[in-house]
Amino acid sequence: MADTRAEDTLQPWGTPPSLTSVPEGSSGPVPPAVRAAGGMAPLNPTPSPGGGGVAPGFLRTVPPVLEVKPPSGVDFNVPGNLVAQTTALTTPAIVVGGCAFTVPDGSVAYVRSFVLQVQNLLPTSAITFSVRVDDAAVPGWDNIFVLPSNLATWIATYGPDETFLEVRPGKTVSIFVTIADAGVYSLGASMHGWTVAQQTADAFAEGWS
Repeated sequence: MADTRAEDTLQPWGTPPSLTSVPEGSSGPVPPAVRAAGGMAPLNPTPSPGGGGVAPGFLRTVPPVLEVKPPSGVDFNVPGNLVAQTTALTTPAIVVGGCAFTVPDGSVAYVRSFVLQVQNLLPTSAITFSVRVDDAAVPGWDNIFVLPSNLATWIATYGPDETFLEVRPGKTVSIFVTIADAGVYSLGASMHGWTVAQQTADAFAEGWS
């Protein structure tokens, strides 16, 4: 049987032109040997600890802006609450106390986490939350069910390991709630993420597509 090795069949990925900018402090283009495989670009040589040259075999990568906020990114954190006034008569589709963020023109936003809270939960409670962009429910986040129980405070947190939501310029992302039972509740929600310039988002989308 023929010996087929990985190095005989796999070809390295080229670095997209949009991500091959000249590293800070350098005077010319990144050498081809540094723009290595894997699409992780720009790949810059890293000086050794003593400042005398480049440490061989060590490359610095640039992660996607959806996963790690770049230095130019701007955080947003919007909270909202409705105190002892939310009932079936005031829902469905009520924004949780101003928990909404409108993406500035010329920017792209990434929602990376949000928190939901209900006080005085009952065994008969019928409450669902949804994340919406311009009042349209986001698939997968359109029916977040609150398990009914005797609880003074119910809290659910969706962190960056599971929340990857991109919102385009001029769009508004918000958290809505629907109540279908006869209870009266205090509700809260908060949402965190960051924005980057449209040009930065497009460059990384091309580089990591």
